[in-house]
Amino acid sequence: MKTISLTAIRSQIYKIFDQVLETGKPVYVKRKGRIIKIDLDKRLPRTKRLFSQPPRKNVVKGDPEELVNFKSWKWDEEA
Repeated sequence: MKTISLTAIRSQIYKIFDQVLETGKPVYVKRKGRIIKIDLDKRLPRTKRLFSQPPRKNVVKGDPEELVNFKSWKWDEEA
């Protein structure tokens, strides 16, 4: 069981989180005489990430420069 201080967490939080993600082993933090466990959530599959980005889609088909002067309607002052 690896136990570290809160001061070490402050200075290396991203490194510690990456270590937990890579190894799958929890890290324990001691604070005011109590132990806090940083661990992976085993309920989520590894392929599904909580903050994953949606797939990118190509929305504009054709030349984007043509959209600068594109008009989908014609102005009629009388109407």
